[in-house]
Amino acid sequence: MQARKYAKTLDKENSKIGGSKEGYKYPHKHRIANPKRFFSFIALIVIIIIVVAVLLASSSSIRMLTSPIQVFISNGGYSYLKQGSSVFAVYVVNSTASGAYVYIAKLPLLYGFVSKVYMTNSTEVNVSVNASRRASINIRMISSSSKGAMLNITPIPSFYNIQTSNSVSLIGPVSIGTAASKGLKVIIVSTTTSTSTTTSTINQTNQLLVSAEQYANTNTSIGVLLNNYKALYIKDKACNASIYNATYAKYFNTQPSGLTSFENVSAQTPISITVSAKPLKDDLVLVNYTPVMRSGVASQPMVSLLLNMSPSAVMPIVSTLYEGILLGDNYTILNSTYQFQSSIQNYCGAYIPKP
Repeated sequence: MQARKYAKTLDKENSKIGGSKEGYKYPHKHRIANPKRFFSFIALIVIIIIVVAVLLASSSSIRMLTSPIQVFISNGGYSYLKQGSSVFAVYVVNSTASGAYVYIAKLPLLYGFVSKVYMTNSTEVNVSVNASRRASINIRMISSSSKGAMLNITPIPSFYNIQTSNSVSLIGPVSIGTAASKGLKVIIVSTTTSTSTTTSTINQTNQLLVSAEQYANTNTSIGVLLNNYKALYIKDKACNASIYNATYAKYFNTQPSGLTSFENVSAQTPISITVSAKPLKDDLVLVNYTPVMRSGVASQPMVSLLLNMSPSAVMPIVSTLYEGILLGDNYTILNSTYQFQSSIQNYCGAYIPKP
């Protein structure tokens, strides 16, 4: 009886301070201070997950980026693209005839950093979809209006090693989508790094490569020599077995056979040389001289020149590597051989080894 009386007294005291019988009798059950806000938060998380899942499931709304594409994005709208294994969103905001803000973000992170840039007509930026300093896409604004913006988006090959644009800022999570009007920080997008110019930067890189090739061909001894070899190879492509046999016998007093036969030698003698330049980090460029055989372009260069094309470089040549069919050779050997072969006044000089 006393126990029941005491319990009633406690219930009355508890009801005065807004408590409940259940909450009082079972103090080990923690009560939620604001259950309405808590469940709203849970609902928001569920909505975000559903939105992300729907987005990724609807592959028809995601365009593959394997070559340059043009896409119109309405003011406040999205375009979803996939490059390799990366899916990202491009979002246009505050679009006018003067320009628009463009956001780029990788999916499917719920929160993360987003690349933001203000673009005007004909401007370009380079952006890294994977949040690195190496650009993976180029965006050029073709036109804009109050309705949206027309963008040209181009994938950038990784070997260009183009840096992200300084004009693009990396910002924290922002409100995107219909929930933005309610102030909810719901982002179905995440982080991408920005880049600078796309077409202009690519053009600058191409110019750097052209300059490197020109320098290698005209300002390096090995480059000049290999171009002389190229002219010799092209001329002597007309060599045939009868001319070769007669020329070989003249210098070696015997007819060629086995490894020295025309069939074997012609298969191992280039008919031309291709020159290509590959950008590396900073202003370093690798210029490759690759032989063209009768069967096609060789898989390995014959000479690789590493050049420092920085304006401040005193000696652009960093290193010279002899490889492939010239493995073990050097400039002195090659120059001496060329002097001998070029002196042969027919179409088989390049096929005759120096005695």
